[in-house]
Amino acid sequence: MFKDAFNALLVAFSVCLSIGCASTEMMSTNPAGIQSVREWTLGFTYEPGSIKRNVSDGEIESVELKQTGRNPKSLELLEDVHFLLQQNGINIVESSTALTGNILLNPIFFEYSSGFQSCSATFVTPEGKAIARLKIKNGDRNGTFKSDDSFAKYVANSITKELMP
Repeated sequence: MFKDAFNALLVAFSVCLSIGCASTEMMSTNPAGIQSVREWTLGFTYEPGSIKRNVSDGEIESVELKQTGRNPKSLELLEDVHFLLQQNGINIVESSTALTGNILLNPIFFEYSSGFQSCSATFVTPEGKAIARLKIKNGDRNGTFKSDDSFAKYVANSITKELMP
């Protein structure tokens, strides 16, 4: 009886831990397209900024676009993932050519913390067509939450698995 109760408790504990674990989810429209690209650039999906519209009497008088700086943690993530992908054997280049695909990252932070909540990686062909998106989630429990360095390694390894199956 004690053994059954212990096993049930062990299973319940394992389920509780696995609910908050880091995970990856791949959405692909063309897996073969990813394999056909031999070199990649790495960048961000979106540029940070704001739009200000000046309206008078219901008509737009002017539109002001303001580009803002990027969060230093996002820049560090990009740099870490860049070097980790190179260490994993992925051909990451600084400038693109007609044969270069793009991996575009979109890091998201937890609202009340400075840690990464998730990071999506969109794979774009040299022709500019988005063919896959990898959604990488951080753990959301104290025991499963990855530090910035660990999360960068997790992101790089997740991307590597998709590029080198």
